[in-house]
Amino acid sequence: MEFSLKLGDPKDVIIDHNTVFQTGAITWVVDTVFNFKFTNNLINCKLSAGKYQGMYGPGFARGGNAPMARYFQGLTDASMRFHKNVFIGGDSINYSNYTVLSKNYFPASSSEVKFIDYTNGNSDYRNYALLPVSIFKNNGSDGRDIGVDFARLTEAQTLIKRCATDTSVSVENPIVALSKSMTIFPNPAKTICTLDLGDMPQGYEYSLRILNIVGQEIMRVPARTRIIPLDMTSIKSEGVYLVQLLDDKGNVLDELNVLVAY
Repeated sequence: MEFSLKLGDPKDVIIDHNTVFQTGAITWVVDTVFNFKFTNNLINCKLSAGKYQGMYGPGFARGGNAPMARYFQGLTDASMRFHKNVFIGGDSINYSNYTVLSKNYFPASSSEVKFIDYTNGNSDYRNYALLPVSIFKNNGSDGRDIGVDFARLTEAQTLIKRCATDTSVSVENPIVALSKSMTIFPNPAKTICTLDLGDMPQGYEYSLRILNIVGQEIMRVPARTRIIPLDMTSIKSEGVYLVQLLDDKGNVLDELNVLVAY
């Protein structure tokens, strides 16, 4: 797969928060580009069969600061317009060695990035989200994860029905009844699984509770984002467990079963 941008006449091009797996150059420039910005992207950058990699412009097959200075006017270390990108398997000499103010990262392999499940990303794109232990989580220039915001992407692809017939609100429990939209994957789970909370009202404190088959609580974690990685390795026994979503008053809003199988 190749992802590249052929640039010339356009100006004010902003490429921000993308996750891409490709080979070859990131850009193929045919003329000077003004006000180009490339930030918070996570890209797999293998050398192509034609030996292209990095930021390409005519006369610069392997990229680096030279084509950036020639073709990308205003792209400097101080401008921070090429900033907070992760290039897996890339070599900084082919991209940019700006290091004083602009920060870009060059992990040797995907394992250093700490995806949820890189191997199974093709079967479910949400596996390309970052684990909490990843050094690139919440490390973007805007405080968000470098790469795609998978919670927002999933939300954008979800059809939300807003056809409630009962719009009454209880003073004691202001959260209206939710549709059962919470999902978990993979299921069965071995080590890390991911919970997608679905269409959740904003502005409330949620938590997740996991119960064993006899109703004992064995885990509780805060639920501050729509997509939540769960480390199931602390559960020592195989079997079926109940995952419940709770509001700040302890009311169960949604629940589902997960099978733990080592």
